[in-house]
Amino acid sequence: MNKSFVEMVIEGPELYVRGYLRGWVDARGERAEVIFSDEIGINDDDIVQKVKEALHLSRHYEHLLADAETAELVAEAIAGEQYEKLNLHSNRPIERGEFTYEFQVYNREHGELVQRTFDELPEGIVLEKHNMKLKENPDAKGVEMYSPAHDYELKGAGKASGPIGKIIWLHKALASFDQVDAGEITLIFA
Repeated sequence: MNKSFVEMVIEGPELYVRGYLRGWVDARGERAEVIFSDEIGINDDDIVQKVKEALHLSRHYEHLLADAETAELVAEAIAGEQYEKLNLHSNRPIERGEFTYEFQVYNREHGELVQRTFDELPEGIVLEKHNMKLKENPDAKGVEMYSPAHDYELKGAGKASGPIGKIIWLHKALASFDQVDAGEITLIFA
């Protein structure tokens, strides 16, 4: 079963919002977790807001993701805050997430791990324009790393799309490899 997630945009001082909401949610939810967009590579590109923040013409906006149950805790925390005025700027249900990826791996062990990650995708994740090519050249065995010749090379690229919780998992898994470039996650709203 897929959890439903929402993106919440909270207006207030950055460090205060993060500390206050994490503390509130941790104290009240057994498995509740708030995920701030910049911590996992989510594209929250609102250029007008960024310019206003840079010029100190507005307060800071924090983008966070939460499952529906945790979102209720966050809304309760904002409503009950007495020391610093926080505003819930928006609360939008997320339909899915997507990101592009590209990789070029020259280490057999890492390559097998990357292949296994794609082979064992959670249900609901769809790969678009996914290509993966394995090239092995036993004659290049022992050649230095910066040489154009490698005994093992796994190359590929594509785009992953699916339920946001599973997309976040895949993004983290792929980003854990130095040779994989996992682009920012784009949220698609319901």
